[in-house]
Amino acid sequence: MGKYGPEFWNSAAGAHRRVMMTAAGYNDRDIREKPIIGVPNSFLEGSPGTAHLRRIAAAVKEGIWAAGGVPVEFGIPATCGNIPNGVEEMKYEQVMRDLVCNSIEAVSKVQQFDGICMIASCDNIIAGCYMAAARLDIPSLVVTGGCMDAGFHDGRAVVEADLDVARFSGAEEDALARLEAEVCPTCGACPSMGTANTMQLLGEVMNLVIPGTSCIPAVQSKRSTPPERQGTISCG
Repeated sequence: MGKYGPEFWNSAAGAHRRVMMTAAGYNDRDIREKPIIGVPNSFLEGSPGTAHLRRIAAAVKEGIWAAGGVPVEFGIPATCGNIPNGVEEMKYEQVMRDLVCNSIEAVSKVQQFDGICMIASCDNIIAGCYMAAARLDIPSLVVTGGCMDAGFHDGRAVVEADLDVARFSGAEEDALARLEAEVCPTCGACPSMGTANTMQLLGEVMNLVIPGTSCIPAVQSKRSTPPERQGTISCG
């Protein structure tokens, strides 16, 4: 269990950890006998890519308890690159990968987690989680948020990128407003072959994401169902 092991944490040297976790509501037996698993969650209300992650975090923590671990959820920085798209503040988005990685690494080291299960959905947030897993060198898993469904507008499927096409082609204000109302119909990462979706898929190749799960759309119930209770998952 972690760097120091149960003998250390059950000795006088582990008194502070036991006191702090007990005061936070954890059972003394769980603290002494079970692995403590960090659950970094990139939940952010202001973006469809992350607004649904509380539900996924609840399922993750339920699974950790069921598997004999003790989940400890904490927040990690999250942004939506579409918000500052085209303005100067986009420069802050470019460093988010390292901020995410650093925050996960620092919290996990201080809290002395035995493993981590990270929850991420968008672009550099996922990349930062992968970097943190490599730096920490403890059992690590990433549960991705899945992708958004495509919208339907004027008889065809549309995605967020179609908004830029309309903007730059000089669409009239009324036409643009109608497209805005349809182009992003659900939570999830932007449904295009951008960084968010390719990073989620890459996680399966790196054995950091449960095989077959990165392609599940964010709105499907399978997204928060344990793999053993799922039917056949197809990425096709």
